[in-house]
Amino acid sequence: MEKTYLAILIGYTADKGTIHYAIKNDKDVLQEALTNYKTLQKAEILLKNATHPTSRYSLILAEPETGRMHQLRKHFAHILHPILGDRPYGCNKQNKLWLETYGMNTMMLHAYTLSFLHPVTKETITITSPPSPEFRRVADILGFILP
Repeated sequence: MEKTYLAILIGYTADKGTIHYAIKNDKDVLQEALTNYKTLQKAEILLKNATHPTSRYSLILAEPETGRMHQLRKHFAHILHPILGDRPYGCNKQNKLWLETYGMNTMMLHAYTLSFLHPVTKETITITSPPSPEFRRVADILGFILP
């Protein structure tokens, strides 16, 4: 099973990266977790935050190699690029700013593709889901062209 996600992160991310950071499960046991990502686009808009007159964002494609609960949310927060709109792992100041300025209160994480091997035909099946209207609206505000 292979999954890819689109996400809008706060700040400028590296062009690509791998996050290898263990995550505790609900029984408080550390489990290995690995996420690869690629930055598709970056944007800076005139949205004043506490310390800067502008705000920066990255549109990324994430490919988790493991499937831990809240893995992407925790991994991107760990590298100090939380997912826009995420609670509780995100940036409350940015979330509030987007709510007040744009009426956005949705996490900008989208399950984009799911691929698996058909159990009978052994054919690779890939399902693609278009981003939600709210994800597209936020991408438009930032000038992102979605795949």
